[in-house]
Amino acid sequence: MKIVTLEHDPDVSSSLNRTLRLAGYHSKGHSAGDALRRTLRAGTFDLAILDWDMADTRDNAMLDLIHQSFPFEWQVIFVIGNSEDKKALESLHRPCHYLVKPIPISNLLTRVKLFLQHVWRKEPVNNEMQFGPYSFEPANNVVRIGDTEIPLTPKEYALALLLLRSLSNPLSRVYISEKIWSRGERINARTITTHLSMIKSKLKFSQYGYRLMPIYNYGYRLDSVASDSE
Repeated sequence: MKIVTLEHDPDVSSSLNRTLRLAGYHSKGHSAGDALRRTLRAGTFDLAILDWDMADTRDNAMLDLIHQSFPFEWQVIFVIGNSEDKKALESLHRPCHYLVKPIPISNLLTRVKLFLQHVWRKEPVNNEMQFGPYSFEPANNVVRIGDTEIPLTPKEYALALLLLRSLSNPLSRVYISEKIWSRGERINARTITTHLSMIKSKLKFSQYGYRLMPIYNYGYRLDSVASDSE
């Protein structure tokens, strides 16, 4: 689980990110909006924790960038100081949660845990999902192209779904391994590459207008060739 934070006070930022790392999260702290923007453009994350007192936090361009950088949903926890901040927060008309300063460690970790469980919630088992020509059936982990069932292993199914739900977003190898493999499984870059190669072949990405791009020393990105040409 990857978290980015924006906090103007260096001591608070250090304490916040140390707490998150000790709890097992990958947390990257920032004290300036420009630094956060660079981080967001370089990778994907699950959650942002933003200090409401910073002007960059309330900037629509920053919030749009966060939305574009997160694979599944626009997910933010704002850290506010009082009820007036809460009223201003509500005026954003964006999906978000908040914590009030000062933040007890137990409250922070409980909120982050519950929030990320919500972000990574599973699709209803009978909810069929359609991505271009691909039909995903979560009830039995089946992918179809038209009436043809494509034989995928459970890991290939989960990885294919992750790629298509994250279309045009770069996914790091670390992020992929965290999402698809359990902590106890030992995997390396070759394992991920092998699974991706099998998915690319079985789902015939090039035939159906998709391109799987390796990103040097980082990970992969699935693009829609049709969208690019448009």
